Amino acid sequence: MRASLPEWMDVLKAIVLPKRHGLRTRMKGLGIVAGIAIAVAAVFALTHALKNIDYGAVLEAVHHANAGHIALALVLVIISYGSLTLYDVLALRTIGRTDVPYRIAALASFTSYSIAHGVGVVSLVSPVVRYRIYSYTGLGVVDVANICFLSGLAFWLGNLTALALSLLGEPGAISPIDYVAPPVTRLLAEALLLAPFVIALGLLGVVEAMRGFRART
Repeated sequence: MRASLPEWMDVLKAIVLPKRHGLRTRMKGLGIVAGIAIAVAAVFALTHALKNIDYGAVLEAVHHANAGHIALALVLVIISYGSLTLYDVLALRTIGRTDVPYRIAALASFTSYSIAHGVGVVSLVSPVVRYRIYSYTGLGVVDVANICFLSGLAFWLGNLTALALSLLGEPGAISPIDYVAPPVTRLLAEALLLAPFVIALGLLGVVEAMRGFRART
């Protein structure tokens, strides 16, 4: 006797859903293993970097340092790490995932940058850490790849802007290195200052075009 459509659907669910569940379980287990491996590598890299440090000399320097300078340094460190979270927030807004809360973006950004730079393989470790966190909010591999690309782009555009402003302020500071006259350096700095805005505008145009294409399809 031929099975009805609902019965066939039950059979398909019985076959497909366990496979999906098993795949999800394996991916979660792989994520745990990757997280432990990253943590071990981070601890190894940190202990290797700190093994030759004279802690007595460090404490002596801190003891003689100005308390106001130390407080200012701590504030600047907090601001620096806080600004890192804005990279992910901007990337999430760009790809249209405004539903991801700031606390998740801040956690993904902070942990990915700190662990990846501690281990030393930023381009490989950072996406893994981000995917581990963002996957719980429904973001896929492509979404995380876009976030990593946009965050890196924003970072380097910021570096170009800082470099351009520095050269505009002191165009002769780099002359002993590049042997370029200060007026020419100033022109190059102005060009560098415009480059991030041109790239950002072009990227926004591409994003808007992709959104329009998705809306039409």
